[in-house]
Amino acid sequence: MRMRLLLSLVLLASTTAASAQEKISPCAWRTARAFSEELNKSELSDKIKHCSVTCLVTIECSRFSARTLGWAKEFADLLGMGQAEIADLAANELGIDLALKGRATSAPECRSACALYY
Repeated sequence: MRMRLLLSLVLLASTTAASAQEKISPCAWRTARAFSEELNKSELSDKIKHCSVTCLVTIECSRFSARTLGWAKEFADLLGMGQAEIADLAANELGIDLALKGRATSAPECRSACALYY
């Protein structure tokens, strides 16, 4: 798992932040931006926010869009725009999984389901 994660980070690092952003769908940007603004007004943990956003992006857009968005965010953090953490990627994957398994079907359900884990 760690080797796969490391290889993925290396592959992602081989692209520029701009090219990574270009690969993210407009749906993912729109959904994430709107939901992030709402979440940032709350006292939720960073992991709940990661999980919730990727959950909703998966529901509204696609699993690929959610995963790409999550990786792009962590890549931007590696470049100094934040604090990159492997745990953020795990929270993103949980959000995707919750959406795909139908355990969350809306923004409030994503937030509630993610809060059960974090």
